[in-house]
Formats: sequence, structure tokens, C-alpha cells
Amino acid sequence: FSSPSASKPELEPGVPEAEASMGTDRLILLGFLAFCALGSTSRRPRGQRPGGRAAMLRLGRIRDILELRGGWNSNFGGSSWGGGQQQQSSGSMFGMTSPESNKKVNPENDPECPNPPADGISDLKFSPNAPALAGKHYLAATSWDKSIRCWQVGAVPAEAGATTSPSGPKSVQIQQVGSQQSQAPILSCAWKDDGSGIVFGSADNTVKLWTLGTNQVRDIGRHNAPVCAVVWATVPQPCVITGSYDGTVKFWNPDAMGGQPIFNINIPGKVHALDAKGSMLVVVTSERKYLVYNLQNPSAPFKQIKSTLKSQLRTVGVSHDQMFYCLGAVEGRVGVEHVQDKDVSKNFAFKCHRKYPNGAAHPNNCEVYPVNHLSFHPLGTFGTVGADGTFSYWDKFAKSRLKRSQESSLPFTACGFSHDGRLFAYAASYDWHQGRAGVAKYPDKPAIMVRQTGNDARPKGAPTPAPTSPYRW
Repeated sequence: FSSPSASKPELEPGVPEAEASMGTDRLILLGFLAFCALGSTSRRPRGQRPGGRAAMLRLGRIRDILELRGGWNSNFGGSSWGGGQQQQSSGSMFGMTSPESNKKVNPENDPECPNPPADGISDLKFSPNAPALAGKHYLAATSWDKSIRCWQVGAVPAEAGATTSPSGPKSVQIQQVGSQQSQAPILSCAWKDDGSGIVFGSADNTVKLWTLGTNQVRDIGRHNAPVCAVVWATVPQPCVITGSYDGTVKFWNPDAMGGQPIFNINIPGKVHALDAKGSMLVVVTSERKYLVYNLQNPSAPFKQIKSTLKSQLRTVGVSHDQMFYCLGAVEGRVGVEHVQDKDVSKNFAFKCHRKYPNGAAHPNNCEVYPVNHLSFHPLGTFGTVGADGTFSYWDKFAKSRLKRSQESSLPFTACGFSHDGRLFAYAASYDWHQGRAGVAKYPDKPAIMVRQTGNDARPKGAPTPAPTSPYRW
């Protein structure tokens, strides 16, 4: 860990400017989306980057995405929900047993979700603690293959004499229970607080609701550019909040008809990410800026700040106690920021998601990777995933890392804890941080893994919970 003020810039700012133009509206829109969401590259110290990567043009990379991903001109179809599409994980009833060829993607050998998306995985969200779900966990995933999928995930208690790992039993039962196909890549999703449906935002500018009981999808709103972030909020009333590259944040009642937002915020810049807990909303924008809103009065920001991190912000997470939030950047750093001015002295940043080819004894010769996503555990610890193909758990209060996974052959693009903190899901897929050059470097197929957290995500000094009790310490 290190203080932002004490950290010296290590990286070259920016990436090469575009020198080519795309001729159609569809190319321009996809280009805009790819640049805003996936255009940042991994960085190395000056002189260390291969010439091919340094010379990669932004719009050239976008053209590659279009060619390899094939556009978005399909219609809704092939949707499913319920018994007809339920699939038991192959290998055993407690989740997919990874084949030998997939151990490089899943080096932790965690149970995998059957039938994962075929393209980059953009978001993962566990279901809320809703009475209608009867204590069951469901996991939703969105993807660049224009699909949204849902699995039922259950942690299997250890039986007498069962083999357990240091982090607890690894057995997880996973069944796919539904899927929907959209007309464009789906970039983010959020569950309704009653667990009855999932709201998702797409690259065709639409916000849609998938009602699980009826397996129906309908539009609830629209932006003027791709919708890159979706969260559920309970303040000032139960609603879904969406952020878009059009520079707006909109509030929607998903049960209302008519497609009109109940509130709209104009943001000075493109929205890259957002998160909300309780009455706090944090919106990450371009130019390394972010805004903090009190949802009791969202008409004006409570704070508008330029981050002390040196590169573009990529992800944000608000703590459950709403006392602080974490910002992840493409420079392989996480910044921990507090809300109240009296706590500013507690702010700090730390390096993460880096590789040292010559060993840790040579810290100046490192490969730096984007922090793609972060998620908070109910106890205040949090997890991050990065383009280096690892996940880590962090204890902000002890300023220490609790766990670091083995390196995967694919970048990790999304992650999330279940509402009770017992399960952690993470997604492996190419995130285009190296443009077309990375397609050959990262040829493995996408995968979604789920693991029981056991004591790995427990804050230091907290007592070990009983095996059958919820997290209470």
C-alpha cells in the first residue's frame, strides 16, 4: 500500500490518437462504445512496451472488435427460463469439474457455470436477499455475445469427513435456469430488490427488464448512447439507476409503462461506471473525475473530485456502511476515498494487478494491468479482478491483502459477492486491453467460476464463524 501523494508517476499518460475514420453510423457507435468501455491498454514503463502494441490505433482496434464480434443485428430469440433449460454441471452434481485443458483458465479449480457466454463477460450480479427467493442464490451474467444468463448457485455444506480446503468446502452446485438474447452487446445488469427480475443495459442504448416468472423482456427506457452501468437503489424510492456514454444518469421505475425516467442527472463527461448503496451514489466519468451524490437530494453533487490516481478510472464500489468507496484504474491501482472531509487523512491508494517478470526485487520492470472490477463483501472487505488474470481480497482497515489467486490464462473482467458473503463469482474472458494483438495471446474460451469464500474474505482479527451460521461477527 502507498499514499497517492507519495507515489511517483510510472506510466506514460494516454494512448495513441486515432488516425482513421469509420464510414457508417454503426461503426461510429460501436467505436464509441469500445473506446469508452474497453479501450484502455495495459501499460509498462517508458521503453518497455512492444512497438506493435504502442502503435495500435484506437479505431483500428474498434474495427477489429467489429470484425471478430460480427455486429449486433440479431433479434430476440432462444430465450429460456425454467425446467426446459436447466443443466446440471458436468462432472459432478456439485459443479463442473474442470477438464485438464481448462486448468490454465481456472487454476483455482473452482466450480464453473455451465454454458457460459461465448464472448467477453461484462458484468456479474448475485440476487438480493429477497423473501420470494427463499434463501436461494442466483447469479446473472451479461456479455458481448448479446446474452444475459442466469444460474442457481448453492453452497453445499461440508459433510462429516468431507475434504475441505483452507478456505472451506469448495463444493458448489450450479444449474442454469434461464437466458435471453438481445439485439446488442449487454454491458451491465442489476436485480430488482424483490428478486423478480433483472434490469440490463445494452449497446443499442436501451434499458430492459427481464421478468423471470413470465420469462418476458420489455423496454423500460432509453439513453442516447450505450448504457454502460446499471444499479438498483432504494433511495429516494425503489428504482433502477443507469449511466450512459451520453453523459446522463437516469432513474427509472421498472414497473411503470411509458419509458420516461423519474429523474435525470446531466454529468460533465461520459459515464464510465457507477455504484450506489443506501443514500450514496458515486459516478465515475472521463478525465479521471467522479461525482458523489446524496440520493436524498440528487439534483446537485455532494462532491465533484478529480482522482489522485494517474490514469482513467474504470470501476467503483461503495462500502456497505457508506463511509468510503474504492476506485479502480487502468494503471493497476485502487484508491480508497472517504466521504466526509474529516476523514480525508485516511485516504490512500495501493498498487495491484501487476506482474514482475524479473521478480519482485526489480519493481521498476513490471507489467501493469487494468483493475477491471471490484465488489464489496458484507463485512467491509472487498475483492478486485484484473487483466492480469487474478482476483484478490483486501482488508482496507488492516491495509493488507487477504488472498491472491493463481494466475489465469485469461483476464478477469467481472466479480461479485453474494448478499451473505459466502459466495464469490468471477469471470474470465478477453477484455481487449491489448487490442487485436491480444486475440491470439488470449485464445481460451470465457468461463465463470464460483467459490465459497470461507474465511478468506474475513477481516483480520474477526472470529471464525460457525460452519452453519450466517456471517455475524
